[in-house]
Amino acid sequence: VGHLTLDKKGMAELLKSRALRILVPFTLAWFVLRPLVVSGFIMGYTINQPAFSFWGCIVAGLDDLKNLPTGLWVGTHLWFLYYLALITALVLVARQVLKLFPQAFSSLQRVADRAVSRMSTSHWALPVAVVILVPLLGQMDGWGVDTPDKSLVPHVPSLLLYGSFFVLGWLLHRQTECVSRFAQINWGKSTMALAGILVTLYLVRYQIDPGHPHHNLAHHVYNVSYAVMMWTMVWLTIGGFERCFSRANRFIRYVADSSYWMYLIHLPIVIWLQVATAEIEMYWLLKLTGITVVTLGVCLLTYDLFVRSTIIGQVLNGRRRPRGLFASPSKKAA
Repeated sequence: VGHLTLDKKGMAELLKSRALRILVPFTLAWFVLRPLVVSGFIMGYTINQPAFSFWGCIVAGLDDLKNLPTGLWVGTHLWFLYYLALITALVLVARQVLKLFPQAFSSLQRVADRAVSRMSTSHWALPVAVVILVPLLGQMDGWGVDTPDKSLVPHVPSLLLYGSFFVLGWLLHRQTECVSRFAQINWGKSTMALAGILVTLYLVRYQIDPGHPHHNLAHHVYNVSYAVMMWTMVWLTIGGFERCFSRANRFIRYVADSSYWMYLIHLPIVIWLQVATAEIEMYWLLKLTGITVVTLGVCLLTYDLFVRSTIIGQVLNGRRRPRGLFASPSKKAA
């Protein structure tokens, strides 16, 4: 999206778009969602106490804002927007600096385009990607990818890891014909994805046993399998969407439009539902399914009622759109 906006509308429009659609939601949503997330954790700690009060937990979550500026803009899932803004800024600054040297910039673009074009078909693409990611995974504090939500100070390994995917997407958009080749689904990619998932799931049990004689070896192999899983899942996800959703579909378009809102508000809903169902005797898969369905339902309902056709929808999606679930027949027809 960033390269598309830059290519069609220029740098000024890109900066305006990123500020409005990333920084504004990140800043404003934090003050609404942080108290709700904190209240959910308080509910989890106190739900079995005789003096438990739902509204008391909500008030306690709101009281957390009294600690500001300590913890400002940290402690929620919104860290992803912060890192997206950082990565976008770094890419744009690097691009502007390189453009000060036109010949070097043009040469670098040609080299990058050739590399991406070859990567889209080469059998060496996965080994190269793994070699890039494994050292970054090795610098994480835990196994897998860290969640850098505790501070506004950038966590460099996470920044570089997510930045590598951002840059790849940016370069692929320069040569859209490479996307289909890059994301082509075949038995090789599918097998590698399955192997990466299974090995990762098997080795993760060693994480909680640092005294195990093979703990370090398991961690190194885990990083390799995790890198394989990440890259093959990116390939297969893009390929799957190209194959199944390449044609216009009103339902898929609607869900895609609502996805940003779902991302913003889902976490406190999930936490509250987990607390509410924690003591219910139920098979875990049924409980997971129920929480997921209810969360999706609440997200879609609030999106349609309060977001899609309002200024919130304009900020998140670029423009207001007519309601889909509760629109009048005349508006639906229009």
